[in-house]
Amino acid sequence: MSVRQAIGAVLSIGAVIVAAALILVVAIVAYLSVGPPQVDVARRAFPSGVELGESLHQENVSGFREGCVLVIFRLSDESARSLQADAASYLHG
Repeated sequence: MSVRQAIGAVLSIGAVIVAAALILVVAIVAYLSVGPPQVDVARRAFPSGVELGESLHQENVSGFREGCVLVIFRLSDESARSLQADAASYLHG
């Protein structure tokens, strides 16, 4: 094998490594920009007495260091009645 062939082989291996690294970086950035499902995080933000039903809408906006989650939940019938009767004491627990 000549020196020129050896350099070509090393460069082609280097190109494969660089391509794999770029694919990995793109995958990580895509994951960070979308983020993991945040419905459970949003559920935990409510007081324990609030019975939440299904999530009607979910939207995640994430950056490199921060993010925002919007989830709209359906209240259970019992939670809706209690909330209508006395919202202040209901939310304070």
